[in-house]
Amino acid sequence: MEANRKRFDPHITWAADYCKHCFICVNICPVKNLKFEGDEMVSLNKCIQCQLCEKYCPDFALEVEPKKAGTKP
Repeated sequence: MEANRKRFDPHITWAADYCKHCFICVNICPVKNLKFEGDEMVSLNKCIQCQLCEKYCPDFALEVEPKKAGTKP
C-alpha cells in the first residue's frame, strides 16, 4: 500500500501514516530544520538536503530530494 505523502518543504515529503513520531529525524538534523507541531511535521525551510533524516527514519516516512551536483546549501 502506497503512503499518502505530503510535501511540507521544497525538498522533503513526509508520510504521516508511516511516522510514529520517534523524533529521530528532528534530533539528527544538523541545521535543526524539522519539528512537530501537534501531529504534523513542520519545516523551518533550512534543509541542506543532507538526507540524514531520510536515512535514519526507521519508518521510511521521509523522502528528501537529492542535492544536485555543484549546488551550494
